[in-house]
Amino acid sequence: MPVKVLDIDLYRASGDIMVQGPYHSAAALIRWRGVPIGQLKLPVSNQRVSLTSIQEGARKAFGRLLASRVVEAILFGEEAGAANAKAHSCACSVIVCTRDRPDDLKRCLEALLLSEPPPAEIIVVDNAPPDGATARVAAGYPVRYVVEPRKGLNWARTCGARAATSDLLLYTDDDVAVDSGWVGAMCEPFVDPQVGAVTGLVLALEMETPTQEAFERYIGFSRGFREQRFTTGNMSPVAAGNVGAGASMALRKDLVKGLKLFESELDCGTAACSGGDAYAFYRILKNGFAIVYTPTAVCWHRHRRTERELLTTLYGYSVGVYSVLFRCIADDDDWTALRAGLGWFANHHVRNAIRGLLRRPDAIPLRYTASEIRGVLAAFSAYRKTRRIERECARAYAVDKELA
Repeated sequence: MPVKVLDIDLYRASGDIMVQGPYHSAAALIRWRGVPIGQLKLPVSNQRVSLTSIQEGARKAFGRLLASRVVEAILFGEEAGAANAKAHSCACSVIVCTRDRPDDLKRCLEALLLSEPPPAEIIVVDNAPPDGATARVAAGYPVRYVVEPRKGLNWARTCGARAATSDLLLYTDDDVAVDSGWVGAMCEPFVDPQVGAVTGLVLALEMETPTQEAFERYIGFSRGFREQRFTTGNMSPVAAGNVGAGASMALRKDLVKGLKLFESELDCGTAACSGGDAYAFYRILKNGFAIVYTPTAVCWHRHRRTERELLTTLYGYSVGVYSVLFRCIADDDDWTALRAGLGWFANHHVRNAIRGLLRRPDAIPLRYTASEIRGVLAAFSAYRKTRRIERECARAYAVDKELA
């Protein structure tokens, strides 16, 4: 059965929430005065979620935290703990990389235009467009539209960085709808000059199909509800994929250009299938910068709706993870990647396969693990192909510069 996705602020909740549709349960983001504090699964009865169930569920799950927030509000008044306390104005460029998903792009842009504070500019990068559908959508909004003819999400990210006029680059994807406070929350940690990148909280936009619910349960992009700061002191750079997702990331423009963070044949549209964000985070940590994960920067991702799409996604994620590890070894001479890859295969893939075979409770379905393992086995070939294409692109770019 479908699960209704809700966004509930306990500070403002004053009655039952009406839910239209065939829902028996709801997955609710719980906030206190705009600040996310956790998630709850709530029952839906007679097309409503009762205020009593919300309050009781929150009391059991977040009782101590809520008590401290209530005391804070009593002592310090209206401004205490409010989300807008972090919504600093920020001169930034938001870059939306897209390819042939006009409906998703419309939803993404409409959400971005509600941002408070607004970004300095929104850039839509149309990656190897098959037709003019994306251009027509972009023409209906106050955005800059640019085309990157080389197919691949990383090339689109690089194109967006070159087009941007601001020093901070906020990246999101066309299948994402950001919160109104996302821009301000993503910019705030950059007051520290040591912060090279920021990631945010990514939750499910909808869980209308069993596949979408499975994606959120077994994969998901959330990194929790506590702000975290990652450096080489508390994280190995080869594990940098754990800091967050490219669907919600911000980086300093000088690092994107100076370290050539996205000038590699990685991610969607390439043989590697994914991994462009993880490798960028790896390079940032490796070069001595910090990465901050902030759950106050909320956005909503439209998970894949069909089983076939999910299996393809799982395969692609594995190809990307191991392509990045091969790159760390071959290009960066970082042999900790070998240990990380072997450990991940044993502790994640093999362990999940055994749990699935034994039919353990909450085991990841075997077909999901099988797709991931197929991706692992395909990764080395994918890495070699991406390096070959990357060199060809570099030669072609050099020739173009000579002719210009």
